[in-house]
Amino acid sequence: LQGWTELARSVTAHDAPAPVQTERAGLLALPPSGRRARVVATLKQDVAALCGLPIGSLGDATPLTRYGIDSLGALWLRHRVEKRFGVELATAELLARPTVATLADRVVEGLSEPPPEPVPRQRDGGLEEGAL
Repeated sequence: LQGWTELARSVTAHDAPAPVQTERAGLLALPPSGRRARVVATLKQDVAALCGLPIGSLGDATPLTRYGIDSLGALWLRHRVEKRFGVELATAELLARPTVATLADRVVEGLSEPPPEPVPRQRDGGLEEGAL
């Protein structure tokens, strides 16, 4: 609409990552030298979507807080990484002013670890498998 200024943007439209097995298997199928570049590109897509910025404006070595990612955004990004790549990130890693480069290094390093177990979610007072 003309004359209206966007105050917020929903990221749920971008919150449909491929299953962990596909993303993780796709990375593991690449030669080790190509994995990091793929992770960097994917992380930039996620950060750009989260912040409403063009991908080209994101630098590999710029702290994510410079793009406006706060603690809630950091948790969203953590969830994306865990679902997309099957690599667990500690919340402290995301609150310590990480960059796309440091997160990519952590993801590539984490590919040698077993993927995290699915977290059950609560539904109607009970637990349901496959949460998050």
